[in-house]
Amino acid sequence: MPAEFLYPTISKAIISSSGIRLDRSFYFVKDGVRHDLKEGPLPKSTNELERRLEDETSSWNHRSDPVHAIFTVSIKYPNEFYGTYGIAASKTKLGLGIEWKAKDSKVRGYQFLGYIQESETPIKLDSIDTTIKDLTSDVYVRLVIFVSEPGVLKKDEFFGNEKGLVLGKIDAFHICVEGKGSVFPLDTIEDQNGPLWSVFVEFDDAYSDPFDDEYIYVAFNKLNPAYKYIDFESKEYNEPFMKQTFAAALATLLLEIRSRYPDEVFNLEKKSEPGSIHTAIKYFADVKKIDVNGSPAELAKTVTAFIEKEL
Repeated sequence: MPAEFLYPTISKAIISSSGIRLDRSFYFVKDGVRHDLKEGPLPKSTNELERRLEDETSSWNHRSDPVHAIFTVSIKYPNEFYGTYGIAASKTKLGLGIEWKAKDSKVRGYQFLGYIQESETPIKLDSIDTTIKDLTSDVYVRLVIFVSEPGVLKKDEFFGNEKGLVLGKIDAFHICVEGKGSVFPLDTIEDQNGPLWSVFVEFDDAYSDPFDDEYIYVAFNKLNPAYKYIDFESKEYNEPFMKQTFAAALATLLLEIRSRYPDEVFNLEKKSEPGSIHTAIKYFADVKKIDVNGSPAELAKTVTAFIEKEL
């Protein structure tokens, strides 16, 4: 029988009875300015652990802008971790830590959060600001509880009591980035006879509808023979071809959006909702110097320059 079943570990019952609460938030820093990231469910996923980070300013590049994560832990009844129905012997000092691992690399990270000790007084650990540096692939994050300093075992107790022994996880989630880069909404499809990429544009008002994959996105076809050249995980990945493909797709997407307003150039001075399609277009124009109102040739030229620099 595996050793992990020989002593009690964290359970939903203890999480509930102890009143432990974990709050988390995310942000990134660009040009010295902090921008908050909104955490939400991954579209089309049935796994509640899969989460997506969204940037309403549309300026976050997950490949070059590290994510900062802030974790705050409070425990209403710390004594629930000890004794007959708990997971630790008396006088054990328990530790809490956040650890993460990138799906497609050997990059791992760990951040100590604080200690839990026997007490009838609620505990609130100091907020910890940590940096998750590798978001080139999905990242698995979990909050673990472990034995920091062994306690005093009674003769009839069988608690895990070795220093460093992990007694389970209190929270876990995945930050999913595949096909969800913030330069523009992406998705993947599987169409045996379809083109390598296509654009989807279905919005009512660019000045209010969000810049996300519910209204617009570029779809890359995983069954197209050329997909292997833009797939970061493929041995035949070709960066110049990938950049050309992304540039063509983004230029087409912008032209398609612009075509919805045939009687005027895209009005960059008009007020729009934060996080809207228009806000993203304005960002591309003002910050990334894409000529969104130029001729198709000029727009494509500036998009290519942007992609060459950013990706």
